[in-house]
Amino acid sequence: MKVKQATLEMLNDIIALENLVWRKDAATKESLKKRIEIFPESFCVVYFKKKLIGMAINALLPKNHEVKEYNKAFFPWERVHNPKGKILYLYCSTVHPDFRGRGIWKKMLKFRVKYAKTHTEIEKVWVAGRNKENEYGPNTAKLLQKFGFIKVKDFLFKGKYTHTLLELLPPYKII
Repeated sequence: MKVKQATLEMLNDIIALENLVWRKDAATKESLKKRIEIFPESFCVVYFKKKLIGMAINALLPKNHEVKEYNKAFFPWERVHNPKGKILYLYCSTVHPDFRGRGIWKKMLKFRVKYAKTHTEIEKVWVAGRNKENEYGPNTAKLLQKFGFIKVKDFLFKGKYTHTLLELLPPYKII
């Protein structure tokens, strides 16, 4: 299973996986298409036997980006992505439920962090991790800390402190 850059030809597969995993919170076809068109090198996918089993995207945020509440800080992607941003935000990772626990998420994480390593204008990498298991998956904040990310703070998501902002600084090494 190899991580590679997404293309518009993969859009139908991307939409299907998005809807399967995120259900009512899924991004629209138009939004996913824009993400590939605007920042293609940040959108990665993983296929297994011609089936899309994983995908993830980044956004660039301005140096002074403020995080108090999840939706205001990170949604929609089109509002928060700033091509001249200095913070690489690991926006969203999706792994097909039948393929979780096989290292796909970590492979996509490494692929995405590679962007920061090769673009010296990036000053840090941010990611929001769940600090509690929910209907979308496990506690990712704890896992991200094991990989070398540092907790910055907990912040609100749907009125509760269920997410943690974490950062990775140069040299961007994933353990």
